[in-house]
Amino acid sequence: MPNLGRRMRRSFVRSFVVFTAICMFAMFLYVLIDQNVSERPNLEKLRQVRANALQRRFLRETKNRVQAVARNTSHRLPSLEKKPVGPVGKVNEADLLEKNPIKYYLWKSNNLPLPNYNVHAFYYPWYGTPDVDGEYIHWNHPFLPHWNKEETAKYPSGKHQPPDDIGSNFYPEIGAYSSKNETVVHLHMYQIRLAGIGVAVVSWYPPDKKDDNGKSLDSVMPLLLQVAHEHKLKIAIHSEPYKERDATHMRNDIVYFMDKYGNHPAMYRFKKTNDVSLPMVYVYDSYLTDTQDWIDLLQPNGKSTVRGTKYDCVFISLLVTDRHKGLIERANFDGFYTYFAANGFTYGSTHRNWPQLKEIADKTGKLFIPSIGPGYVDTQVRPWNGQTTRDRQSGMYYMNSFQDALRLKPPIVSITSFNEWHEGTQIEPAVPKKTPQFTYLDYGKQGPLSYLEATRHYASLVGHQ
Repeated sequence: MPNLGRRMRRSFVRSFVVFTAICMFAMFLYVLIDQNVSERPNLEKLRQVRANALQRRFLRETKNRVQAVARNTSHRLPSLEKKPVGPVGKVNEADLLEKNPIKYYLWKSNNLPLPNYNVHAFYYPWYGTPDVDGEYIHWNHPFLPHWNKEETAKYPSGKHQPPDDIGSNFYPEIGAYSSKNETVVHLHMYQIRLAGIGVAVVSWYPPDKKDDNGKSLDSVMPLLLQVAHEHKLKIAIHSEPYKERDATHMRNDIVYFMDKYGNHPAMYRFKKTNDVSLPMVYVYDSYLTDTQDWIDLLQPNGKSTVRGTKYDCVFISLLVTDRHKGLIERANFDGFYTYFAANGFTYGSTHRNWPQLKEIADKTGKLFIPSIGPGYVDTQVRPWNGQTTRDRQSGMYYMNSFQDALRLKPPIVSITSFNEWHEGTQIEPAVPKKTPQFTYLDYGKQGPLSYLEATRHYASLVGHQ
């Protein structure tokens, strides 16, 4: 019996110890879980703190770049209606701008370092105003219908009514302008120089073609080439699609363009081999033209080939889907670009696919030209397309896009865009504006020049990584 009593006491003690340990462990888990639960609401606060820190970083870096450039040249850009004050050196800026604005912008450009010709920006010369063109062109862009009529009925229709109501979610610093206004073109070329961009990739149709909302773009080419040359910039063409574009029409377009403009000193030429430098032609929506037509035009033994002739160029195809890689190889394009500024919108514009595309380009001897942009929003022309919007994130979207491209060490980086206002991809200065019907987006605290300055910082790295 005494042994039984001792065994019972020992059993009780062991049970008590185990029970106590279980209780303490349970209390520890409760405290840990309760602490985590209480901290969960703070996660959103932490994310906001991080976002604010990134924004402050962008503002600080932009301010530093502005101050660094200002030490070398006073570059604060006035609009066409504003006058800077005070002399700079022996030149009084206010007087020069008042008396000869074209000379003023040339003088400003000449005080900047040479641009980087490995940085290209898509440029749209399709805007018009009544004082120059007899009517508003493109600023009055219509609201485009959805392919589903029931969806279309939910959204606005008709055309915009410039100058206060334009087909864009942003508003230009200089207001609605004409692409044929010589002063505007000089201003744009100065801004492109300020951004460190070396090549304007100009949208172009042959003389008898145009887009649905504009007029022929060929008539403005002489002005663009001449002004670009004066600002030490280069021009490449962005061949836009039209219904009849096949091998024959495309060859005729190239022959026309090369005969008329090919020898201009502002024409951008890419060094294809050690001995040959050729004009570069970006081909938008190349996949809409039959592959066999491109084979006839671009293969050395093609029926309508330009290879090895005085009309040969460096032809850059648009890559949208994964399938287009085969088209580019079979058709003998010299390279490809991705164009769209909305990361994830297409296979080609999805940044995580770029390393693979760069690897394929290197293996096949093609040029891979990634296209980066500051954001995307087109709901003032496609009001049903909000899902494609890419917020600018106070400049961080643009900086991250540039960094994604630079990691690949591409030979060329393209920017979508300098002034495609309809899709909200422009880096051209924009300003706050509010009408009774609409409040335009703007560049926030960074100010109208911020994207030109950010571009200048990253442009200096392209080709030098």
